Amino acid sequence: MKQSKLFLLSIIILLINIFLVYSNHFENAFHFDDSHTIVNNFFIRDLGNIPRFFYDATTFSSKPSNQTYRPLVSLTIAIDYWLGKGLKPFYFHLTNFLGFLFQLIMMFLFFRKIFEGCTPKTEPSTALAPYEADSPPSTSFHRFHDFAALIAVWIYAIHPVNAETINYIISRSDLFSTIFVLVGLNYFIYFPAQRKYHIHLLFLIIGALFKLSALVYPLLLFLFLAFFENTDSKGNLFERFFSLFKLTVPSFLTSGALFYFVQSMNSKTWVPGGQSKLLYLFTQPSAVAHYFRSFFAPLWLSADTDWGLITSAGDIKVFLGVQFLLLLTVCSYLMLKKNDLKPSGYGIAWFLIALLPSSSIVPLAEVLNDHRMFFPIVGMTLFVVCLGMKMFLKPGILSKIPILIFLLVIPIFSWCTIERNKVWHDAESLWTDVTLKSPGNGRGWMNLGVELMSKGKYPLAENCFNKALELAPFYSVAHVNMGVLKSALNDYKSAELHFKKAMELDPANPDSMIFYARFLCKKGKSAEAETLLEKAIFIAPADIDARTTLEDIRNKGTNLTKEIAEAKENLLKNVSDTKSLKKLINFGTVESLQIAESHLASYPDSDCFLSLSLIYFNKGDYQKSVEVCQNCLQQFPEFPEICNNLCAAYNSLGEFEKAIPFGEKALKIKPDFSLAKNNLNWAISSLKKKTDKGK
Repeated sequence: MKQSKLFLLSIIILLINIFLVYSNHFENAFHFDDSHTIVNNFFIRDLGNIPRFFYDATTFSSKPSNQTYRPLVSLTIAIDYWLGKGLKPFYFHLTNFLGFLFQLIMMFLFFRKIFEGCTPKTEPSTALAPYEADSPPSTSFHRFHDFAALIAVWIYAIHPVNAETINYIISRSDLFSTIFVLVGLNYFIYFPAQRKYHIHLLFLIIGALFKLSALVYPLLLFLFLAFFENTDSKGNLFERFFSLFKLTVPSFLTSGALFYFVQSMNSKTWVPGGQSKLLYLFTQPSAVAHYFRSFFAPLWLSADTDWGLITSAGDIKVFLGVQFLLLLTVCSYLMLKKNDLKPSGYGIAWFLIALLPSSSIVPLAEVLNDHRMFFPIVGMTLFVVCLGMKMFLKPGILSKIPILIFLLVIPIFSWCTIERNKVWHDAESLWTDVTLKSPGNGRGWMNLGVELMSKGKYPLAENCFNKALELAPFYSVAHVNMGVLKSALNDYKSAELHFKKAMELDPANPDSMIFYARFLCKKGKSAEAETLLEKAIFIAPADIDARTTLEDIRNKGTNLTKEIAEAKENLLKNVSDTKSLKKLINFGTVESLQIAESHLASYPDSDCFLSLSLIYFNKGDYQKSVEVCQNCLQQFPEFPEICNNLCAAYNSLGEFEKAIPFGEKALKIKPDFSLAKNNLNWAISSLKKKTDKGK
């Protein structure tokens, strides 16, 4: 087969492979930080906010602590929202996927230049078909280094590590910053006559407005020029360094200016999340070793790892990690000195340089994130393919080993990536995977609990929340969700304690206020809820949940006033209108309950008394529930349900001696009353514990 046809066939097979591997990811859900940057972000829902993205970092996220300056990320998110006419994951995933394909093209062009100067001008007779007679090796596009570049792109394209970024929508910040680093490098390399205009710096700026990790661009450019361009230039080391510095100094200056600009544009409420620069630095050599290992064995990928800080410089992990970094650095240096190993040396250097933003002295909230490998392992593919190519050029059986490895790796990596896509499908699959692989991660248990709670699996959810609070007792969001669960279980006292604890731990987190406000509404305290929601909107104007909740409360309040007036008027016309009376009770407002109580005092009704006592019980006003039950018993002394409510209310007040007689009376009237049996048993056992404790 002619080489041009073989090359074209290889590209077609690669594209088919990529589409098959990622075909099951387009409907995957929003996850993790997607919630506050996309789902709950008020500003991305209107293209009219696009100009604001560039001068107001609070538009990036509904969480104040996450409001960093990434205007181009918000821009692409807003466009996806507009295209899908709402929060349709397909459009968001499509943007990521198309961007990924474009990145692969940029990688091929870049790798081709890397390999071009480090491969022989004739191909090995053991491998590819001869060049066409009319296309000599020195000018053919489809030379050996083109296949090497294509293989490197292929490995990267279906590597399971990259599924962490492609599936995680807001992580397109890593994707697009990487793209524009590559575009800038390619523009500089392929259009040398344009260098004096510094157009390549435009791509650096665009990349940095996606994510600051693009600021390592000058270092990558400097090393490329030093080892792959003008390598035969004469002059001493100082003169050579100076000529390279003149070429790259504009990019270094631009990176410095961009760093200070973006830092100044970040919201004042933004925090990187980490606490100790020193402890973070101790931990990162081990993190780099983890990333390196994961490239070769991506078997234990986790969307949210449970790595913690190494707290002592004397820890053996620090020593081993530093030794590993030194080994990589030395290997990179030695390889860069050898012409046929330069791509491997440059690949290691790329890997280490690309990790600088996340694995150096800037302490981030998470010690390690698997999606951070997306940019660095561009270099790792260069590293392994160059070594494989060198072995491939050896005579004999050794030349077959890289081919066998490639043919084995591609299906394995493809299958692993498909499986990772399945893990990212929905919240339950993702967080179940996290808790299995990172069992020490409190956030993972909390998020799994949220998903289980949404499906009504309350006991399992409570176990998850307890595990989360055991691992992270000061995690405010876990307290919020435990409060939501306790409220759903009608344990209002515990719910309120958790909501208040959440607000105490993180007073700037609007979620605590929003969920507590909803809880207050449930208890009929709409005025307090409105005040809390107004505060949440002031702190986080992008939070759409705060806005919609406040709007719902106000609309409900307006409609409720009318409905209360109508029900009151109906009762005045017909004192026996129990339907209107029950409406007033179910409204649960102070006004409606006062009207209902007043009416029942003159016109008692057993069912309405029961409904009124339950309303007060559910609001957590147990004393008022007792009063209503006692008033009812004066009129209807043989009412088992009211006796049971009295037993439950006294239990909640801790007055077990008073609860027991009413539980017994309920069972005497209605022996098969299982709820009364449970409340009576609770009263008896609690009284025994109380007595034993007193002794």
